[in-house]
Parts: sequence; C-alpha cells; structure tokens
Amino acid sequence: MPRRPATITQADVARAIRAAKQAGAHSVLIDGVIVRGLEEIADEQSQAVETDGFIYVAGFAQFVKIGFTKHVANRVYSLEGGLPSKLTLYASFRGSQRQERAFHKRFAKHRKNGEWFINDGELAAWIRSGCPA
Repeated sequence: MPRRPATITQADVARAIRAAKQAGAHSVLIDGVIVRGLEEIADEQSQAVETDGFIYVAGFAQFVKIGFTKHVANRVYSLEGGLPSKLTLYASFRGSQRQERAFHKRFAKHRKNGEWFINDGELAAWIRSGCPA
C-alpha cells in the first residue's frame, strides 16, 4: 500500500524557521525548498500562527500552570492524568499564544519548569484577584 505524503502545516514551517534562527542559521531546507532571510520570515510566520483560543490558569498544591488551548476542559482533563491530584481551574479567558507568552514573561521569577510556576508573590495576588487579562 503506498504511503500518503506528509502534510506540512504553516505552524511546522514556523517552528522549523524559529529553530534554525535560534541555531544561528541564515537559511533552512524545508521539504526540498531552501528558505533564506530567516529574520524577516520568522517574524512574519510567528504572527501568522498566532491563533485565538483560551488562556487557562490551573494548579494544585503550590504549583500553577499558565497555558493556551482551544478546549479548556479537555486540556485540564489531560493534564490531570499525569498529576498526583486534581487541578483547580482558577481562570480561563479568551486569548492568544502571544498573550500566554506575555504572562510567562511577567511571572518568570516564579517559574518552576516550563509553563509551571510557584503560586507565590505577584502571581498569587494575580490569581486571588481573578487573573485579570
């Protein structure tokens, strides 16, 4: 049975360009096409893959996750599978991946690992105030 060709999405291209740019490359080969001028293209691609969805703030014990998803309930359910206890959903609101990254940057001093933060200080106050966007 012949194999179907893989579909490369715009998000795949954007990730490949960002990775090459971070590695210091000036061009990258994607699906047989050489892409040059990574600086300009990466900026355009990152804007193009910004999608609307929901930013969610959930946690357990002293840990808080600030994430982005299209389906909050499904995401919380899938996260709970690998955790020692149930998550509390503190807030969810319409937003973009760019806004999610801005929250990560804002609370960077509370970062534990990846998108997980320690519920303390400014972050704890933000959660107590209802996580205003």
